[in-house]
Amino acid sequence: MHTAHPEHAEPDEQPGHLTPTEVASRLGVDPSTVRRWAKRLPLGGKLVGRWRLDPDLIAAAITGTPPAGVTR
Repeated sequence: MHTAHPEHAEPDEQPGHLTPTEVASRLGVDPSTVRRWAKRLPLGGKLVGRWRLDPDLIAAAITGTPPAGVTR
C-alpha cells in the first residue's frame, strides 16, 4: 500500500485526506456508499476529478459531533 507523504504528494492528492476506498475499508462499507455520502454531506471535495475526504469531517459525521473548531 502506498502512503503519501506531504513532501512527496502526487499533484492530485491532498496530504492527510482519504479516498472513498480508504474510508470504506476502515468502516467496512462499500466505496459506492462513501461516494454517496460525499455527495450529500460536507466530507471533503473533489480534486482533479477525484474525491479527497477529510478524516476529521468523516469522524464527525459518523459520531454526530461537530469537527474541532466548529460550533453549532
